[in-house]
Amino acid sequence: MAGTATLPKAERHPEAQEDGVATNEDVESTVRAVVDDLCQQVTDAQGDRQEWVDNQTKWFKQRYGIRGRKTFPWPDASNLHLPLTDSVIKNLLAKFDRLVFGSIPIASVEPTGAETAEDAKRVEGFMDWLLRTRMHNEHIGYSFRAQLSIANSRMAEQGFAIVKCTWEERTRPVRETLDVSELPDDFQQLVLMLRGEVPEGMQIDGDLLDAVAGAGTPEEFAGIVIADFYNMDPEADAKKIAKIVRAIKAGEDVVTFTYNEICYSAPYMKSIDTADFIVPADTMHLQHARFAAEKMWFSQQQIEEKGRLGLWGNIDKLYQPVAGATGNRLVKPRTASSGQAQGRNGLDLLPLVKRQKEGVRETGTTSDLREIWELHFWYREDDEDALQRYYAVVDAGTKTVLRGPKPLPYDHGLLPYIQISRERMDARFHASRGIPETVRDLQAELNVSINQQTDRETINNAPFYTYLTGSG
Repeated sequence: MAGTATLPKAERHPEAQEDGVATNEDVESTVRAVVDDLCQQVTDAQGDRQEWVDNQTKWFKQRYGIRGRKTFPWPDASNLHLPLTDSVIKNLLAKFDRLVFGSIPIASVEPTGAETAEDAKRVEGFMDWLLRTRMHNEHIGYSFRAQLSIANSRMAEQGFAIVKCTWEERTRPVRETLDVSELPDDFQQLVLMLRGEVPEGMQIDGDLLDAVAGAGTPEEFAGIVIADFYNMDPEADAKKIAKIVRAIKAGEDVVTFTYNEICYSAPYMKSIDTADFIVPADTMHLQHARFAAEKMWFSQQQIEEKGRLGLWGNIDKLYQPVAGATGNRLVKPRTASSGQAQGRNGLDLLPLVKRQKEGVRETGTTSDLREIWELHFWYREDDEDALQRYYAVVDAGTKTVLRGPKPLPYDHGLLPYIQISRERMDARFHASRGIPETVRDLQAELNVSINQQTDRETINNAPFYTYLTGSG
């Protein structure tokens, strides 16, 4: 199979690695050994926490009242579930949301050092705008408020939540039509200069002449104007801009073109399912973990797009070519994955239970997703270097390195994850309890009481035996 085509450097994603994505051959043997050993540690850590994962399924069922058919004291006996657990959680979520978004501004800033109260007030206003407005984008389906609500729900149900904080760059294809006749007068003059059609005696605007002289040539200034007008990246979209300028210069009055517009460039906080985040079982504080792994699932189309944009490499190693087929047609992954965590005792049942609750099922198409790990670990390239955080993106099935390993790009040197715990009863990572665990006995007692009462009323209304009065 031919490898996934990669865009020219100027047209790749803003986060594409400048020095290229490492291939397995490019990764030094020592680093390769580190990644292989790390993948084994992640697999072992999944087995170590299997009982905890099983409990998450139990707490989910308790919250939403998912239960099997009763056979005692008779088939289809009363099986009511009083929504105590979910009611308590919803009450807490409403309070959490009001606590954060009911405050104006959201953030409170205290001045320190040379900063003044006015400086702090400006920062408060900026943070309020950032969290309420900027971190909300319909084009990419993202909302900070929605993600925080999901994180709070997981925290209340599972005991803690994991959120990932990064800077996100998202682009979207935009098709535009440039009609020269609709451009402002000063640009009309620029078009005449491009085409060499300036009428004799015509007075060109002085500011335009200065701008053209500053840019160098009319072509170069026209490119600057077009990039600014359409919010294009002068470097990444240089070829497209030059093509548009050539078309206008050649006499075309209507030019249609497509380019990638940056529709989101801002902080990005995403809530991660706690079952999809793995650390060693003996972890205390998240930032002190020996390693951390985030599990993600991607379709074939998503993987190929990341390869095309220069974000991932080694894409061709994940699939096999179809016999007799031409082009880049791919078959299913060598190692099938249905988006479920593999544990020591088998599959994580929580995704299945969630689909049962929603009334959906997984077909062959939706199950053909590859499990990808984003790994974070300590590493030093040289014995004289200090240990620092590295990251790598690895295919879980083949252990193929898709991105990295590279040092974390953050000046603070911390993992881009935060653990939000509901309670602080112990320093251990998995110690915090959710609402279902704290009220399980009361929830069970309520369910038993109401069902026993209902069964008793059923017996009273429909006796098991009937007899004739006086029959002895």
